[in-house]
Amino acid sequence: MMKALFRLLFLFSPFLTFAQGDSLSSPQLYSRRGVPILPETGEYGLSLNAQPLFNYAGNFFNNTADNELEIGYAYQYMFVGKHFITPQIANRLKLGFSTQYDRLVIPYLGNPDETHREIGKGTDFLIGVGQERRRGRGRVQGLFGGEAYLRFVYVSTNYKYDRDLNDSDPVATPEEQMGPSGGRAIRAINVTLDPAGNATAIQGTGLSLGLRIFVGVEYFFAPKISIGTELGLSAFFTFSGHGQVREEFFTGGETRESVTKKPADKNVALGVGADNNGLPSGFTDINSLPSSLAGTSDGMIFLHFYF
Repeated sequence: MMKALFRLLFLFSPFLTFAQGDSLSSPQLYSRRGVPILPETGEYGLSLNAQPLFNYAGNFFNNTADNELEIGYAYQYMFVGKHFITPQIANRLKLGFSTQYDRLVIPYLGNPDETHREIGKGTDFLIGVGQERRRGRGRVQGLFGGEAYLRFVYVSTNYKYDRDLNDSDPVATPEEQMGPSGGRAIRAINVTLDPAGNATAIQGTGLSLGLRIFVGVEYFFAPKISIGTELGLSAFFTFSGHGQVREEFFTGGETRESVTKKPADKNVALGVGADNNGLPSGFTDINSLPSSLAGTSDGMIFLHFYF
């Protein structure tokens, strides 16, 4: 594994080193009032997901509330901070975060005052550090670079019941969620359960380490403000642990709990995939999971501010 990682570092190293000389230099542009338009040495940058602005514009002009710029999957919240060590080279820090809370209430047959509740929670967090270089002699600036990143994905479902297990009803009813060992499910981590209690691992959950190269473009429509996007190629290791299901059983006049690990095997995988703004294709799109994180779209359009 370490040999493979060193090979990846060697492959990506040209994109992570400093540029030599000023071959990528371009003259500064000025507005009519003499204000510099492009970023300068020592300045900082902040990039934000511009999709909500496009969604708002679509809703405003169409007088509806469900217009959305959909290009795939990305984080609910994505921020990229930059520090320019030259006008053409910037070190960058990327943070991506998605979270979701879903609650499903199911009444019992014949007794609607009692319910069974499924509460889904999820977290998807990414942090990356890297460097970008840029070139261009006008308001349109091309950029390229590389970064290393760490990603963590965790999905769970909690099951709450108004009914207690007892001597008369010691097992799960049809409204309740059965576990893989025949008990009543209480909590499922990184797995999904069907009505019969069969557990299926959620692929892509766990910890991922990767390297990414990217290219992109920005257009400066005002001094120190631009809009742009980027595409990338990533190589990554994904470490997936056991999924777990906690169940409860009623035996001997009392309720006891046990934990079942599903699937039996852990997984370590190496992958390479194209991405849009940080999500390699080898990762699971957690938008598609039953207890999922409500990410918005991939290929985000960024709004950049420099100061």
